Formats: sequence, structure tokens, C-alpha cells
Amino acid sequence: MSDTNNNNSSNTAKIISGIILGLILFCGLYVVGIYLDLYGKTRDAGVIQAGGLAPEIISQRVDTQQAAIGQMDENNEAQILFGDLHVHSTFSTDAFLWSMPLYGGEGVYPIADACDYARYCSGIDFWAITDHAEATTKKRWSQTKQSLRDCNARAGDPSNPDMISYLGFEWSQVGATPETHYGHKNVIFEGLEDKELAMRPIASGGLATEVLRNQSSNMMPRSTVFLDFENRQVYYDIRKYLAEIGEAPSCDPSLPSNELPEDCFEIAETPADLVKRLGQQNLDPLIIPHGSSWGFYTPFLTTWDKQLKTAMYPDKFKLIEIMSGHGNSEEYRDYKNAIPGEDGMLACPEPTENFTPLC
Repeated sequence: MSDTNNNNSSNTAKIISGIILGLILFCGLYVVGIYLDLYGKTRDAGVIQAGGLAPEIISQRVDTQQAAIGQMDENNEAQILFGDLHVHSTFSTDAFLWSMPLYGGEGVYPIADACDYARYCSGIDFWAITDHAEATTKKRWSQTKQSLRDCNARAGDPSNPDMISYLGFEWSQVGATPETHYGHKNVIFEGLEDKELAMRPIASGGLATEVLRNQSSNMMPRSTVFLDFENRQVYYDIRKYLAEIGEAPSCDPSLPSNELPEDCFEIAETPADLVKRLGQQNLDPLIIPHGSSWGFYTPFLTTWDKQLKTAMYPDKFKLIEIMSGHGNSEEYRDYKNAIPGEDGMLACPEPTENFTPLC
């Protein structure tokens, strides 16, 4: 009887040991998979949730506007439209990053969500998707085009749509010095047919592209998943997203834009290069500078002088975004954030009653 009990205990111990070893092996292999980036899935443009607005809602908007105009001593033939020409989805690296639960984000918002939000929440008349060119791939660009077409297809009567959707991209240039910094530009196309759109988004050179193309994995280390394991899939997915940015080969800079293959990564170093490359594709889009005040990526003492030279095609920039989270470009301030010294180095100005320099 004793021998039988000993054998049973031995068998039980072996089973428990086997289970423990199996769990250790499974966990070990799973961790290896994390570090080999095996679990990430490619996110798409999402699915638009519903159709366009009911005609009576559009009529009600028009009636409300006309009633307001009727109370004013103004010409009521003019119509003011409201829109948003600077919109990012989680096809943009910054938007994807800040959507992470670990950063307090609410989750991934694809382009389809932007369409639904513009139509049903903001209630605006027009909008444009302007995801960063530096993070756009051939597949993302193709999905972006289709999503915008789907959004417009729900707009109802073409002669009186509930909303108009435009396609664009953001040229996100960052220079390390005032002399090399040109800032960001939203490039927006009027139509949605392939011949009316860029073959591929045109990225900027410099710091933004260097970071996104060659150092993007540092933005979301593999170890992050262990800090929020419950939401692990979204961290796997963003690493997949970041890896895909660097997969496209660089375009040959010596070739005109219209002679390049669709799947290469095209760069324009300056606003002049950007305009020229768009022109080579017979395109003349709306280009809107933004983020022009001092901020996270704009060097001290940056000015507009170099961008107002004829060679930079300032006539192409018919609008400018004057205020956003990047800062306010409209407000005049009689103080500086830094003062150039005689040796060429920047010096910190004295604090005033209304301003304390960050330096």
C-alpha cells in the first residue's frame, strides 16, 4: 500500500512538474514572439458606420442660417461654410501614439471614424484628412483614397451634399536651426479621382523622416506591453505600424515625380521642392502652412523671411493656419524667447512682468 501511495505521489509530482515546465516553455516562447514582433496586425482605414444626413436636417441647417442672416442688415446671398482642413487619423504616428491606453488615449481612431465624427458630431460642411506623409505607405494611401470616396458617396445629392470630404497629406518638415526650418504644410487636393491626386504623399527630409524611417521602433519599446498587458494587442499593432513605415525603398531624387514608381518613398527637402514635385504631376493643390510659432519643433528665432522669397513659391500658400495646439501665430508679443549673442550663441532674455523665458 505504501509503495502504491509513493508511486501515485511520484506520478502527481511528475505531472505538476510537466505542467510547470510546459507553462514556462509557453511563456518563454510567447516572450520570444514579442521580441520578434510576431503578434502585430496591420490596421486599416476602418468602416464608416452609417449613411449621410437626412435631407430635412440639411434643410433645417439652411433655414437656421437664413433666419440668422435675416436679423442682420447684410446681403443674404453670401454663404459661410465651416470646415476642418487639419485632421489626423491613427494612420499618423503622433495620433496613433497618443491613442495608446498607457498614455490615457481612448483607442485607435481610423479614417472612417474621422468621417463619421465630421458628419455626425462636428456637423461641419467640409473636412480634409491630412495624415503625415512621413508615415504613409502605398497601402495606407490607397486605403485613405478609398475611405474618402466612401465618405463622399454618402453625402447625398451632389448638387447639395451634406458634407464634402477632401484628401490631403501633411508635409511635416522640421529643421534643427532657423535657417533650415520650414515647418509643416497641409497639402489638399480638390478632387478624388486618381488623376487629381498625388501618386504618393511627398514627405519632408530632415529630422521627422529620419526619426520615423530609421528610429521609429524606439517610440514604442517591446517592453511596453508588460506595463499594460490587458491591452497588449494595440501595442503589438503599433509596432507593426512603425515597422511598415521603413519598408518602402527611397525614391530616386534625380527623377521627376511623375516618373517614379508608386511604391517608393518620395522626399521634398524644401517648400520649393514640394511645389515643383507636385507640379511634375500636373497638380496644383491648396497648401496651408501651420505650426509657425515657437513650439515643440520650431527652433528659436525662426522667421518667415526665407519662405517669402520668390524661389519658395509663397503665392501657392493661399491660407495659413494661425492657431492650434502648436501655438498662436496671430498674437503679437513684444518680447523674445531667446536673444542671439555676439558669439552667435543664444542667450536667455531677462524675465519681464508678463513673461518668464523657458530657458
